Amino acid sequence: GGWLGVVVDGAADLALVRTRGKNTDLEATWRRFPRGTPGPLTDALENNTALYFGDLAAYVAAYPAIADDIAREGYEAAAILPIAVDGDVRAVLGLRFAGPFVFDDAWRDLLTAVAGQCGQALERARLLEAERAARNNLGFLLDASRLLSSSLDVERTLQTLTELIVPPVAAWCGLELVGDDGVPGLAGLA
Repeated sequence: GGWLGVVVDGAADLALVRTRGKNTDLEATWRRFPRGTPGPLTDALENNTALYFGDLAAYVAAYPAIADDIAREGYEAAAILPIAVDGDVRAVLGLRFAGPFVFDDAWRDLLTAVAGQCGQALERARLLEAERAARNNLGFLLDASRLLSSSLDVERTLQTLTELIVPPVAAWCGLELVGDDGVPGLAGLA
């Protein structure tokens, strides 16, 4: 079994975004929790250190406060690895094994490489999302420029501006202009 926990809410919480083979009762309990909650995931995250437990006894001995949860999962061994991007730990990968397991240097190197690949994938996903957001912003600015330059009529331009702002920027928009007589008047509403 395994899981992937990602830092969320400005680094305040850890959320399990993917699980496989995990006890569903426990999954609901641990779906999202404060980053300071004592346990192996937060320890790996905070200390930027991989944790390896070759058998259930070693795992339970390290975390007696959650021994019942560990035992209920039905696994024996575990590896919990921090996932860093540019030195910043943003996620934790947990792997559970059905029986006792020896995490020799070759296995530790392999799991470290897997965690590194996960970090690269998270960074690529973040960069892709940033690019999409930038393209959406650019598209909005291009539409705004085209629409606002399409008329020399002040009232029509202001009405276009209010229609452009709703809904991508605001739920409602109204513009008032002060007339030559000093009295404000509604110029656009959307």
